[in-house]
Amino acid sequence: MTAESFEFAARREVIAELRPILQTGDILVRQSKTSGPLGMPFSTLVSSLTESRWSHSSIVYLKDGLPYVLEVTDRGVVELRLIDWLDYCFEQRFLVLRHADMTLAIAVKLRAEVDRYLEEDFEYDFSFNDMSRVYCVGSVCRIYEQVGLPLMTPLKPKEAIPSWWRYRLFTVLNALAVLLVGKGFDLEEALYFVGNEKKGVLACSKLQCVYERQG
Repeated sequence: MTAESFEFAARREVIAELRPILQTGDILVRQSKTSGPLGMPFSTLVSSLTESRWSHSSIVYLKDGLPYVLEVTDRGVVELRLIDWLDYCFEQRFLVLRHADMTLAIAVKLRAEVDRYLEEDFEYDFSFNDMSRVYCVGSVCRIYEQVGLPLMTPLKPKEAIPSWWRYRLFTVLNALAVLLVGKGFDLEEALYFVGNEKKGVLACSKLQCVYERQG
């Protein structure tokens, strides 16, 4: 899969707005424009199938007082300055979410997990079912689980996709990808996803939106 970057308008103005707000552990949620096998619009399909406006999430942490992002893409695990992360915001819209139970002590543990991810430099999990590798939403959820603040219970694709016809479309596209490129989802493997107020990370009652950029 290939993630595309764009030039984010007013990036310095947005950073000026965000710097007084952001805390270590804040979760960034955005839509991405990532292509999958055979050029399929992977991110668009994910958000459409799960009835969400979003497909991607990352974690913010402060380093020397400046905001950085733990970003997981097909390149693996990378550290980005927040101002550079903005250039991956498709349609220039995103959310900043904060867990209501976050404390300074938990934030210290979370930062240690972020450092571990960067040091381990995990490979990207194209199959979304390899625990030795990582993907964006899965990384956020696993880090939060590690510090004692679970965001969601992972769901199998059939549970995550809310309507039968969307699920049928998903199984057809998945089978096509497996046939042509040998990569696809395990339909019995539970997944993490951004989702909406009913299912997914956004359904977590402990998450509060502290900033929203409409684009």
